[in-house]
Amino acid sequence: MYLHGFKDLNLKSYGIRGYWPKEIPEIVYLTFVIGIIMLLAVCFNFMNLATVGYFMRAKEVGVRKVIGASRRQLMWQFFGESV
Repeated sequence: MYLHGFKDLNLKSYGIRGYWPKEIPEIVYLTFVIGIIMLLAVCFNFMNLATVGYFMRAKEVGVRKVIGASRRQLMWQFFGESV
């Protein structure tokens, strides 16, 4: 096993021995694309679940409005619950 400085490593780092071929930028790019696709799927899933949750909580929002909650208070409540 050989040690290389972090600044010396890049996508085409020669001289590293191991299980991977010497030039693997395709694997790095493929991993990046898979990560982006997964992130988009997670965001889509979150939006769907948030929408369903909103419709289920419409009664609570109505009661809070009748009691006197302002629009800003409702927005902060939903924002805080999302975080």
